[in-house]
Amino acid sequence: MVLNGKVSNKQTVTQSIVRGSGIGPVLYAVYSSDLKAAGKDSILVKYADDTTLICPDQTAVSFADEFKNIQEWAKQNRLKINI
Repeated sequence: MVLNGKVSNKQTVTQSIVRGSGIGPVLYAVYSSDLKAAGKDSILVKYADDTTLICPDQTAVSFADEFKNIQEWAKQNRLKINI
């Protein structure tokens, strides 16, 4: 990159998709297609590169168990969770 006539140092890209890229949200949608809620009453809302868990108060699967399910999925898929 050149800014004010100065060239920046080269940097190695260590991640597969740069945040804010046009293709990132599409790849995340494909990549996370197998992520499902553990309980039938919980809902996972996926948008762009974010996932939101909606878990009712009265349900057979607790919020903690739902979150453990997401953490395990992320670990298996080599993703980091940004809480």
